[in-house]
Amino acid sequence: MLKRLAYYDSRLFVDQLREGDAYQALRPAIMICVLDGRLLRDSSDLHLDFRLRDAAGRILTDDLQIHVLQLTNIGIAREHLPTASPVERRAFFLLNAEKIPPDELRELFPEPEFVEATGVLEVINQTPEKRDKYISRLKYQLDEAARIEYTREESRQLKPFANFYGPK
Repeated sequence: MLKRLAYYDSRLFVDQLREGDAYQALRPAIMICVLDGRLLRDSSDLHLDFRLRDAAGRILTDDLQIHVLQLTNIGIAREHLPTASPVERRAFFLLNAEKIPPDELRELFPEPEFVEATGVLEVINQTPEKRDKYISRLKYQLDEAARIEYTREESRQLKPFANFYGPK
């Protein structure tokens, strides 16, 4: 697993450049791995943060990061969620969301990203027909946005030729 994480994160980084691209075009490759077990046997941390560092802990670059969330190491109870760290809140949500009714989830996690995730869970738990209808609607919205963007791009490319035929 360790070598696989390093390999995939490195590939995310390296595969960005094409022939002739400058190194400045590279964007960070940040991998987030959520585990229901432990990555390292001797680690009781909830969040592991791996980056390129020297022996003194100085970071060479933030461009390669591997974050591991070890869900079995969560140490927060439901009643302590209001004072929990953002990482603890996310881990608690991932571990418990399917066991808590959506209205309670929205109360416990009012932040927009959690409300959106709760909505996705509701869709997943719907009947196959309702889920198919939702997916079809989402696909239509994405296709329509792509069609509009394509039309905009086409009109941008035609604009230089607007006066090609002379004045009307």
